[in-house]
Amino acid sequence: MIGIKSKDALHIACAIVSKCDFFLTTDDIILKKMKNYNKIGILNPINFIQILK
Repeated sequence: MIGIKSKDALHIACAIVSKCDFFLTTDDIILKKMKNYNKIGILNPINFIQILK
């Protein structure tokens, strides 16, 4: 629907159902298309580490 591969969407859905705070990925397409999604934080690992500091 928004251009994310079904396997990637399934991984994100599993993270949401598991009540994860963040989903980490290095996939630029996922990061770009999901940047305004508010059910889970979708970040690359470097930005995640910066948040932890």
